[in-house]
Amino acid sequence: MTTVETSGAAAEPDFDSLAGQLWPGVVEEIDELVRRADSYAVWATQPGTPLAGDDRATRPFQLSHAVQLLLNAGIDNLNGVRHLTFGRPDHDHGGQMILHQAAHYVLARGAIENFATALWMLGPRRRAVRVERLVRWHIQNVNDSHSATDRFGVPAPKDKGTRLSELESIALASLGQLPPRLRRGYSTTDVVRYVDELRPSTGLMSTHFIWQLCSGFAHARPWAHLTFLERDLQPTPDPDVLHARLTSSMGRALFAPKHALELCDTLLHRHERLNSRPFDRV
Repeated sequence: MTTVETSGAAAEPDFDSLAGQLWPGVVEEIDELVRRADSYAVWATQPGTPLAGDDRATRPFQLSHAVQLLLNAGIDNLNGVRHLTFGRPDHDHGGQMILHQAAHYVLARGAIENFATALWMLGPRRRAVRVERLVRWHIQNVNDSHSATDRFGVPAPKDKGTRLSELESIALASLGQLPPRLRRGYSTTDVVRYVDELRPSTGLMSTHFIWQLCSGFAHARPWAHLTFLERDLQPTPDPDVLHARLTSSMGRALFAPKHALELCDTLLHRHERLNSRPFDRV
């Protein structure tokens, strides 16, 4: 863990100086999202909108409910980054940042996955595709829940087969047939690749790469630590081994949370469009 003054010198003056200017805005955006998420029914579905139609097509597993859950979970992860790095809004770290090697990447990864998944569900123009993706999301939930709890004999109101059949009936009603491999759910890799198609970006700025980088930190992958962190290499008695001190910086710490905020902004714009009248075939 490293403590740095937000106005102090940095190892990479240009990049970290820019990051120091951007961080206050990022914190302000996170705080505003938290305030909105705490407001009653802030993202409630409005009657007569495309989203209301999606909810009717997916009842009792309303699409908007899944999106709100993902949105709130992503905001909570970003709020965790804010608390970890700057403290609570009413108890900041005295103008200092607390930089960790990996912890903020783990939280940002959760935010990116949640916002990207909600975008994956809301992004398609055709309702049938949105319904299919909502069903796949719920099927993944069923598969994961039974994988986690069945071995403990946890009682459930419905067996797995019944729960999956109920979800398949929703897909069948909207699509006229069941999509291939529906019971396999979905993969986060497919989600982030879709988001990169929806929001064209490549290389280091792509959602796919940033998600992979955050996952690398979450699982202590050497490639992520050695590629992205600052390295101070010192010799050891063994000529084939170097001692490496790895540290973060303001710019490195900003990379993933800022991208998560950009995804959230895209998500909220898409949600607003689907949740507005008149119906415009979206």
